[in-house]
Amino acid sequence: MKTFKSLDSLMNKIPNDRKEKINSQVSQTVTAIRLAELRKQQHITQKEIAKKMNVSQASISQLENQGDVQLSTLLRYVHALGGSLAVQVQLPDGSEVSLLTN
Repeated sequence: MKTFKSLDSLMNKIPNDRKEKINSQVSQTVTAIRLAELRKQQHITQKEIAKKMNVSQASISQLENQGDVQLSTLLRYVHALGGSLAVQVQLPDGSEVSLLTN
């Protein structure tokens, strides 16, 4: 009978630098998926948001697929959806600092 290894046991065998790269790629993919979902929830097409941002539809597709987004681009994207963006930092002592509220 075939036995399966846990994900944790497999991840423990991966070198730390490789784990960091994997985690970064996962984070970028999640961000990209969330941007597209956010746009779809507002019933806005890539073409419509591209027009509002004064960029091409291909640029929006690339933005939604790359995940590693500059803050200024994210701010423009959210504004084009009619939303606002807030960036909060949570420090180890439990305090929070607002970096951006727009």
